[in-house]
Amino acid sequence: MGTDFFSPDKTSFCILLNRYPLRWPLLIPSRLAIDFRLSSCYLISMEVVFSKHAMQQLQERNLSRAEVSLTVRRPQKIIEQVSGRFQAVRALYRQGKRYLLVAVYEKNNAHATVVTAFLTTKFKKFL
Repeated sequence: MGTDFFSPDKTSFCILLNRYPLRWPLLIPSRLAIDFRLSSCYLISMEVVFSKHAMQQLQERNLSRAEVSLTVRRPQKIIEQVSGRFQAVRALYRQGKRYLLVAVYEKNNAHATVVTAFLTTKFKKFL
């Protein structure tokens, strides 16, 4: 029932719990991955919903829902804020510069509600 694998960046070891035969990890829906590097669990195929405020912020900051969803589903780092609220951090490139995309979300049973998202260059603070 469980399958071990290393993440694509080879920095974390995960156990996939799934009732289907293993194929490439991103192709199987509704899989629970336990990431020991982050000491937390996350759903690879977690449903990501956006609050009204988040949608306004994405439009003002020229961020796409796809970029933010990917950050929430496959973060490079997760920072716990207050009970049930997290910051997902992922690096990306824009106009030849490296930025961090920070998505603040609230985690419920099977979905994450994005509260806000922003770009930053403060690598020391977030990574």
